[in-house]
Amino acid sequence: ATVILVSGALVAYLARGDRVLLTYLPDDEPRRSRVAGAIARTLIDRARSGGDTPRGMLLEEVDEVPAAQHAMAPYLTDAGFLAGALGFQATFPRT
Repeated sequence: ATVILVSGALVAYLARGDRVLLTYLPDDEPRRSRVAGAIARTLIDRARSGGDTPRGMLLEEVDEVPAAQHAMAPYLTDAGFLAGALGFQATFPRT
């Protein structure tokens, strides 16, 4: 499991297996958008880690709903995830 902190506050919990994400987003804007973007960027960085053999990630569920239906969906797409039938798949930068 992985926790994501922003400015020392818990904002997300990624369950073991990297398929289920729980978020703790602030209610107020623009903090909510900034935190959502930070979570998405942290997740794509994690998925792309590992040098020549990146670990990858398929995020299926966010806060107990399908990932594509969650408010995090546009932030995940902006960070580099690709929406698919099973959820959001990490894409890798072209070299």
